[in-house]
Amino acid sequence: MRLLYAVLLCVTLLLSCGCATVVRTMPPKNLTAAHQLTVFTDGFHSGIVVDKSSLPEIIDPQTGDEPATWPQQTLHFGEVKWTSGADNSMWHAIGLGIVPGEGVVQSDHTRNGLVDVPGLDFGKIKMWNFPVNQAGIDALMLDLKTTWMSGLVMPREPGTPSTLYPSPIRWSLYHNCHDFTVDMLRSAGLDLHTRWLYLAGGLTADLDEAQREMAKAGITVI
Repeated sequence: MRLLYAVLLCVTLLLSCGCATVVRTMPPKNLTAAHQLTVFTDGFHSGIVVDKSSLPEIIDPQTGDEPATWPQQTLHFGEVKWTSGADNSMWHAIGLGIVPGEGVVQSDHTRNGLVDVPGLDFGKIKMWNFPVNQAGIDALMLDLKTTWMSGLVMPREPGTPSTLYPSPIRWSLYHNCHDFTVDMLRSAGLDLHTRWLYLAGGLTADLDEAQREMAKAGITVI
């Protein structure tokens, strides 16, 4: 799939946002920070990290083991065969460029940041921190459960960190992990402009610019 994204890089250069600003609607000033939302990318994949204390409810039905006691949780989106490891072949990746696949939301219990998240390129990790108010976290969870999760779950094995939740949204190049990340941010209060095709480079550029725009406007909480 990395090869597929590399092939599409030249297309991405033609599909940049082209907007005067990255943040479509600036958050209001003087919001009260209740939690912190962290966005990550490893140059290929992206998602968010939240403290479990930020979540209004438990979303992992598997409890009672060590990972369930870890303080943080990730949320990110992928295609079920690729994400589960059932098919990581080049042919499957190429096929997904033509025919969308079944989408899943992956959530990982983690002790510190991304340390327990499988499959990331830790040498290329970049992270952004966004203080968020309570209404933003509540709206994010509502969007997650009503838009991105079907209500079903693929339970994780006890002692392992990752749970998969089938999604009503099919994974495609135009509804990929970065679109999920941007949608989570938008529901939390950071209203970014949308690109026609989001890859990791575009997400990185937009988040860097969003932080600059917020700092210039004196906005510290979304």
